[in-house]
Amino acid sequence: MDFLQHKKLVSDNRARLGLPEDCTEALEPEYQFTTRYFWTFRWVFTFRDRKYLQLREHYTKKAGLMHSERSLMAFHYGAIVSEGADGLPTYRPDDPVDIRIDNVHGTGAHLHYGTPQPHHYQESVKDLDLAGLEMITFIKAIFRHRKSSRPIHDVLHFRLRPPEAAAPAPAAAPEAAAAAPEVQRPPET
Repeated sequence: MDFLQHKKLVSDNRARLGLPEDCTEALEPEYQFTTRYFWTFRWVFTFRDRKYLQLREHYTKKAGLMHSERSLMAFHYGAIVSEGADGLPTYRPDDPVDIRIDNVHGTGAHLHYGTPQPHHYQESVKDLDLAGLEMITFIKAIFRHRKSSRPIHDVLHFRLRPPEAAAPAPAAAPEAAAAAPEVQRPPET
């Protein structure tokens, strides 16, 4: 994929998306463009109940080929804790989270579900390809979750493996755990 292909894909999907009544596009699709093969993308939605959905992707050129691939991604849905000078929600790693899928720290794609910790890596997540998840799929899943009140794991069709099968993760700080919202956990299988 190159920049123009990505921009067209976003534009086409955006035109068909249909925002829920309680949703505002707080930041239209925004690109920081370096070249046709290197760019960063950001898109933000806010909801009347003080939740937000933020999508970030960074693309880099694949060595030896004439196209780019997504090298970094962060798809976040959770409570608005604070806002920047631009009025957009800000994110800190210890903020409450309903769901976040990212690979921003070079540790591989992982899932945060219900709390900032632990990180659920791919080997702990069944039936959802974390690294391959498309942004529009994530957006539509959050919209469906909000409309139906079905748990996010049911809408995205994933399950977490039992803790003994999961990769070890650092323990959450007690204050972060106390601040986390009540989110229904997926059944472990």
